[in-house]
Amino acid sequence: MIMGHDHSRRFSFESAAKLDSDERRELQPTDPMVEALDLMPDTAVADLGAGSGYFALPIAQRLEDMDGRGVVVVLDIEPRMLDLLDERARDRGLDHRIRPISIREDAP
Repeated sequence: MIMGHDHSRRFSFESAAKLDSDERRELQPTDPMVEALDLMPDTAVADLGAGSGYFALPIAQRLEDMDGRGVVVVLDIEPRMLDLLDERARDRGLDHRIRPISIREDAP
C-alpha cells in the first residue's frame, strides 16, 4: 500500500474511454499545455497519473517532431492504463518516446 493513496480517487480502467472523449478535448485541449512546456529536443518530461496518454502522447509527438532524444516518462498506478498507453504509442510510432513506470500497490 502506498502511503496516503486514496483508492476512491483512482480512475477506473473500464472508464478509460472518457479520458480521450470529445468533451474532454473541447474542455481541456492539449495544444496550449504542450506549447506552455517550451520543450527542447532532448527534454525529459514526467507525466504522473498518465492514464491512457491524453497529455503524454501529444508531448511525445512534439518531441518526435523535434527529432531529438526527448522522452516522456509515464507513471500510473493502474498497469492496464500503462498497457493501453503503450499500445496507443506503438500505433502512432511513438513507443520509443514513452518510458512507462508502474507503481506497485504493495510497495512499502
